[in-house]
This record gives sequence, structure tokens and C-alpha cells, in this order.
Amino acid sequence: MLWKRELSFFQKLLDQHAPKSTAVGFKKQIDHFQCIITYYQGEIVDLLRKKLREHETRLANMLKELNEADVVYFKEHRAVIDELSSFQEAFGNFKQQYFEFIEHEPIQ
Repeated sequence: MLWKRELSFFQKLLDQHAPKSTAVGFKKQIDHFQCIITYYQGEIVDLLRKKLREHETRLANMLKELNEADVVYFKEHRAVIDELSSFQEAFGNFKQQYFEFIEHEPIQ
């Protein structure tokens, strides 16, 4: 949910900065960040959330059945953790680039 809230904030910030310049380079950067925000907000975060819920459900079932030897679950667990870690790193890089862009005043 935090990622969703951050992305909503980034969208509002982008909407405020978009009309500041008509320079082609600036507009290209606006489009670039808009695409990333839309992709993260509309697809990636929801997909990760779904995977986590499914994974938690499998864990709950595994514990309920006392089936701690489910090797497939542990392989999937590593994959889910790796995917979340990769996204967290990509999201951090996005935020750094995004804030650098927002802090830079466009040249008219």
C-alpha cells in the first residue's frame, strides 16, 4: 500500500510540473516518468501484491497441514523474495532519478 501511496504522490507532483516547460527534452522526461508511474501503479504493484497474497495463503495452508517439507514452496519463497528485492531496488532508483528531475527547474 505504501508503494501505491507513493506513486499517487509522484503522479500529483508530475501533474504539477508537466506544464512548466514546453522544451522537448523536458516533455520527453515527463513522458518517461509518466510511463514508469503508470506501469508500476497499474501493473507491477498489483501483481506483486497478488503474488504475496497467494504465497501467504500457501504458507498458511502448509502450516495448517503441518507440511513443512514442501520443497516447492521454499523455492517459490526464494523467488518471491528475490522479485520483491529487485522491485524495491528498481523503485529506489526510480525515486532517486525522479526527485533529481523534479528538483531541476525546467529551462523555458
